[in-house]
Amino acid sequence: MSKFIRFLCLPALAITLWTPRVLASDFLSPDDVSRTIASASNSNPQGTAVTDVQKVLKNLGLTEDSNQEVATSTITILNLPGVQLNSLPNRFSILEKISKLRNLRVLNLKGAGINQLPDLSALEQLQTLILDDNEITEVPGLGSLHALRVLHVDNNKLAIKPKPGHDTIGLYSLSGLGSLNNLQVLSASNNNVFGFSLDGHESMKKITVLNLDRCGIKDLGHFLRYAGNLETLSLAENELRDPLSFSFYVKLRKLNLRGNQLRQVFDLNELVLLRDLDISDNQLEELPNIGGLTNLQELYARYNKLRKINGLEKLTQIRDVVLTGNQIEDLPNFEGFSQLGILHIAGNPVTYIRGIECSTTLTELFLSPHQTSCIDLHDFKVVFGDEKSIADKMSIADKMYYRAPQGVDQDN
Repeated sequence: MSKFIRFLCLPALAITLWTPRVLASDFLSPDDVSRTIASASNSNPQGTAVTDVQKVLKNLGLTEDSNQEVATSTITILNLPGVQLNSLPNRFSILEKISKLRNLRVLNLKGAGINQLPDLSALEQLQTLILDDNEITEVPGLGSLHALRVLHVDNNKLAIKPKPGHDTIGLYSLSGLGSLNNLQVLSASNNNVFGFSLDGHESMKKITVLNLDRCGIKDLGHFLRYAGNLETLSLAENELRDPLSFSFYVKLRKLNLRGNQLRQVFDLNELVLLRDLDISDNQLEELPNIGGLTNLQELYARYNKLRKINGLEKLTQIRDVVLTGNQIEDLPNFEGFSQLGILHIAGNPVTYIRGIECSTTLTELFLSPHQTSCIDLHDFKVVFGDEKSIADKMSIADKMYYRAPQGVDQDN
């Protein structure tokens, strides 16, 4: 590492972060995004001893009694997940000093007990900002962070605020979001927000990952129309009702609409790169033909009102098919499904499941009693605990069957 780069990561909380080389790329790859999201999740829930934090911060010139000039500091990565800054008497002055680290590229304050942030506008080189699991209500100076590519603000107290002079309602706790023209990852799940309004549309053009789970969103309007580079979109557990069209998002690889109130979705057949689709817990009665989604590996559509899945017979490379709790009366012959590992069809009227005996990859079945008579289950074990509580929506007679993969001892 260059002598001009200083990296702070408390030993007890060490995680892997992107290097400046990766951050300098035009677009973040899906693997890069996954590594950053995983890194942000590895905080220590117990925090770090206050005395240790004070000592480290003092050595870096970030405490009140330090004479070091922080504006010229060479620190580029400041990684303090789980550090309970709210336990320090001078916590805001520490944050103010952090906000003057002009060379900072990565700032991770996940779960740091923060309820107020200073103006961050001086952090002009900042590329990754992680503020998950705090109690912040706004991010002052956000609109000046033009180099920002990754923004995580999950599990905070961002809430609706009226914009002065406007009647519209939006995510004004993140004022300036529309100025972030290089933003590629935005994760703001579990905040009390039900509408979005951006100052401009340029900020959406480079976004590849967008997570707005559990934000109380009722209507997307035109918010996503300009997000043509989206590869991952998660809108789970909101209040979406109006039909959604996905003709603009042909680069999508992961789409999560679980737990809304949707009755219709359109243009799914145009998402030819799609690998993971979760439309569970909605009010869907039918889907567009998905036979063209030849890259699809996971289909989760449980607890809807679906009577059939048009095109499923063509997805012979699919691995997970979860259709629990629908009204499906017929399924394709699974004989040619060479990768199928999970099949959940309990709670559907379909009785005859063809081709299961021919599968050498199938390890997990979730069935109702009337579906077991036509399947040889002698090498499966009965287990319980569907990932969505069986007792909650399904009959107690429905059972999960598990078979160890080939080459693995069933008793292990």
